[in-house]
Amino acid sequence: MPERSFRFFDMQFPVCVRCTGVYLGQIIAIPFFLTNTVFKLYICFLFIVIMFCDWLIQFLNIKESTNLRRFITGSIAGIGLMGLYFNIFKFLLAFIRL
Repeated sequence: MPERSFRFFDMQFPVCVRCTGVYLGQIIAIPFFLTNTVFKLYICFLFIVIMFCDWLIQFLNIKESTNLRRFITGSIAGIGLMGLYFNIFKFLLAFIRL
């Protein structure tokens, strides 16, 4: 939907605001992991659940989400998703070293 995408110089982004937030959150998370800062799994899942709750509230027509809220929850979920990736990577690396 055009109203759910950012516009830059009158050009619409190819993805929605929430997905843009997820991508940005993943980029923001990279320095954390380069410095070996690992989020606990429950924190990663919590970050993803926050975005899911925002989506669910909108889907059930309880309250319409705004682009700002979509962007913020997407960014938080992107950080959580990268945390999951990093935890899985560390687990596999430890498993291979056995």
